[in-house]
Amino acid sequence: MKVFFVSLGLGITIVSLTHGFFSDINMLHSLLVHPITVLFGLLFVALGLKGAKKPNYKEMIKKA
Repeated sequence: MKVFFVSLGLGITIVSLTHGFFSDINMLHSLLVHPITVLFGLLFVALGLKGAKKPNYKEMIKKA
């Protein structure tokens, strides 16, 4: 599920930032919809990374 959220968030963010270069959009769309969409995309990325397991640095130092 974490990978799904991260990939979904990155996909939404990338498409939102790049599709304006390929299509003709009005000012309201570019100023209102894009920031909201990018925000939701980054929110999905944060949700996916929130549950990521943090490395145990103390254990790594003991092994070294």
